[in-house]
Amino acid sequence: MAKIPGEEMEKKILEAAQELFLEKGYMATSTVDIAKKVGCNQALVHYYFRTKQNLFKQIYLQYVNSLMQLGRQNIQQCASVTELVQEIIHLYFTFFTKYPKVPYFFVNELIVSSEHRQMVKECFIDNQMRIMLFNQLTQLIRNDIQAGKIREINPYALLQNMVSLVLSSFLALPLYNDFISTDEADKQAYLARREQECIDIILRSLTP
Repeated sequence: MAKIPGEEMEKKILEAAQELFLEKGYMATSTVDIAKKVGCNQALVHYYFRTKQNLFKQIYLQYVNSLMQLGRQNIQQCASVTELVQEIIHLYFTFFTKYPKVPYFFVNELIVSSEHRQMVKECFIDNQMRIMLFNQLTQLIRNDIQAGKIREINPYALLQNMVSLVLSSFLALPLYNDFISTDEADKQAYLARREQECIDIILRSLTP
């Protein structure tokens, strides 16, 4: 086997870990599995990432950064809570449609692992994009409440409501496939309907 440059090897290890985590889950994946998939020895996995937890953190951050960058410009241009709700929900649906296994993986890992929950908490506290977007949401909520456009609501509660509705739509996909249809066009139509339904539910809940 030809020697792979360090930067390329690091990328291959990360890609292999990502694929195995999504396929088998974090606990069921070992660094030996990752090394076998890459075609290297286990020592190289530890050399580049030290621990499996560090691999999880890198993968998590990649997804978060991709999500943040995906809708950054559109979200920053929103001038009301209504526009922001529509944009955020659309952003989540676009992202999870592209990465359909991500919701199952992260929900499961965050439920079963206090270590992962702490890691996610630490990553979010210092994420400048998250801080900027949350401040924007808070200001828009304050403005629209004062203008009588929406009822009083805590920004965290609004985010939780949106994320919960979106995640439930994707977590239900296996049931949709088994009980309703496995046709890809039907699945995309279902997701389009769910996106609009989620927007409608949230906006109705904000009626003053």
